[in-house]
Amino acid sequence: MKNLNKNLRKFSLGPNKTHWSVEQSFPEANKMAVLFSGGVESSLIASIAIDIYGRENVFLIWSDSMFCNDDPDIKKAIKFNVETVAPFLGLDLFYVPVDYEHHKVDPLIAQRNAWMSAQKKLGFDHMAMGLTAMFWDIGELQNLTKQEIIDYCYSDKKKHNAMIEQFHMETGLYTEYLKMDIDPVVYNWLKDNVGERFHFPLGTIHKEEVIDLYYQLGKQDLLYKTLSCLAGTGTHCGVCFDCQNRYDAHDIAGLEDKTIYDSNLIKDQRARLK
Repeated sequence: MKNLNKNLRKFSLGPNKTHWSVEQSFPEANKMAVLFSGGVESSLIASIAIDIYGRENVFLIWSDSMFCNDDPDIKKAIKFNVETVAPFLGLDLFYVPVDYEHHKVDPLIAQRNAWMSAQKKLGFDHMAMGLTAMFWDIGELQNLTKQEIIDYCYSDKKKHNAMIEQFHMETGLYTEYLKMDIDPVVYNWLKDNVGERFHFPLGTIHKEEVIDLYYQLGKQDLLYKTLSCLAGTGTHCGVCFDCQNRYDAHDIAGLEDKTIYDSNLIKDQRARLK
């Protein structure tokens, strides 16, 4: 961690003053790969990794599957996003193909083969992913019905407030997004390897805290180069869940969102929660 200023290693983030530190979130490594989407989290991880390990030791790897969602529109949008944002980090992109037919038969082996192929080609020690605390919070909800998920969250509103707010549960608008489009065996494989081969530097904080971290690190210029939306046009539609999530995070953090949205719908929907 010698390349990072000591004053920029420990943080108190967001309205809840959540503690987060570089040392606890990034491993000692010679070479680090970052699974890159061009979004808020993966871009920040890549930028911090450059500060820690040096630009020559950080690799941006991407897959048009993002856990094997074999949808042509999503694949096209992801390609556009990563190719648009990567130049602002000054890093080359490395594409990692996933065998979709194999994934239908054995998703775990298909994902592992893709990961091992990338590691062999690039020689990195560890790989970081931009999943936040919410990814782990909702993992246990995957076998529940929509109503059971709602009942679960409201059984302890204080404990699950982040979920209730992030998914607009009080309006019922985004509750279905709590059901992840990722195979359970792949989810468990990732979870079982946390801290070993895979690292989730932002896995203990939520999106509003990630936004705050950008500002505390002085990396807000990069923040507004990132693309959360899968419209694949270089703008943010202002309608989809990803745009809503981005806007809400700024609002919760008490920071002005300088993102330009094509629609004010997400702002109106946020106002309905207040």
